[in-house]
Amino acid sequence: MVSLERRVMSFSRWTQYVKLHQPNVYLTRTAEDVCDSCVRINIQLARDDLPLEEREHLVLEKRMHLQAAIDQRRFMSRCVKEYIVANAPQQPVPNAIIPNTIDDAPLDPIDDAFPEI
Repeated sequence: MVSLERRVMSFSRWTQYVKLHQPNVYLTRTAEDVCDSCVRINIQLARDDLPLEEREHLVLEKRMHLQAAIDQRRFMSRCVKEYIVANAPQQPVPNAIIPNTIDDAPLDPIDDAFPEI
C-alpha cells in the first residue's frame, strides 16, 4: 500500500530524472551482489552428508561473517552522515544511508529525506 503522504516515482521516471539532472551518470540494470563467502557457505550447507559438527561450524561462520558485513555498513553510514553534517549542514540527513541488510532496505523508491522529488 502506498502512503498518501509520500510521492512515489516509478523506475522509468527515475531514470528519466537522473538523465535530465545528471547526464554524466550512467544507470545499469539492478543486480543482487552476492558475497562469495556466503555462496561458499550456502553450497556447503546444502550438502546432505554434512556432519552436524561441521554444519554448526558453518552456521557460526556465516553468522559472524554477516555480522561483520552489518558492522561495515553501519560504519560507512555513520561516516557519510558525519560528512554531510560537517560539509553540507543545510542538506537533510537520510535515516538510512546503507541498510544493514537487504531486509532493512526501504520498500519505497524515495527516501523520507527527499520528499520534494
